Parts: sequence; structure tokens; C-alpha cells
Amino acid sequence: MLYKCPKCGRTVDLPEGNYYCKTCGPSYPLIPAKEHSTSQYPEEVKTLRSWMWSIFHAVEERDWERLPAVFDWPEFKKDVEKAKPYFHGRYDVSLESYIRTLREAVLKRDPTLAFETIAEILLCLEPTVPWMH
Repeated sequence: MLYKCPKCGRTVDLPEGNYYCKTCGPSYPLIPAKEHSTSQYPEEVKTLRSWMWSIFHAVEERDWERLPAVFDWPEFKKDVEKAKPYFHGRYDVSLESYIRTLREAVLKRDPTLAFETIAEILLCLEPTVPWMH
């Protein structure tokens, strides 16, 4: 059954029962949610997903010269900050840490690390991720 936090909007798939939000704490019991679809992503998540796909395509085209500048753009930094409440990294690794790794991969011109990091960021932005249960 899908449950949603009334404060942060995080969605998790759990057996029927009573749960509280892992992010917001016991003051926020989860409520039954509608089925998940990509249209239900919060705008903050949609925006960061768009950034990640843009970076993915730039890495795919090996646009190494212009790509590092993205990480310094105020819009990018602002959008990363806005998406933080929706990010659920493995072992509590922060979104900033993943972004630093992605930046290092771009600076080293390492497409494998860049693609792996982008995939991890996209996965950690999903409303239901396996390690959140």
C-alpha cells in the first residue's frame, strides 16, 4: 500500500499498517496515497531530474569544456537546495555529496562515474526507494 507524508510529500510502499515519516519524524503519520506516477513528482524533483538528464546528455556527447560551469550556476545550486527534502540517499549520503562526486567525474572526464552518479541521484529522488523501508 502506498503511504504519503502530509508534510514533505515523501511516498513509500509498505504493508498496511500505521507508520510515520522517516524524514519528518513521529509527529507526521503517513496517510494512504494514490498510485505513483511521474506526473506526481513535486516540481522541485522534476526540476532536478531535468538538470540530471541535461548533464547526462552533455556527458554522453563528451561536452567536457562547458559542463563544469553548470555546477557553479546559481539556478543549479538553488534547484539542488530545493530538492534536498525529497532526496533519500543510501546510508544517509547527502545530495551535496552526490553532486560533488558528479562534479569530480566531470572534471576528471570520467563518463562511467558520471553516469553511475546521475543514475544514483535519479534513483534517490524516487518517492519509494528500497533502502527506505
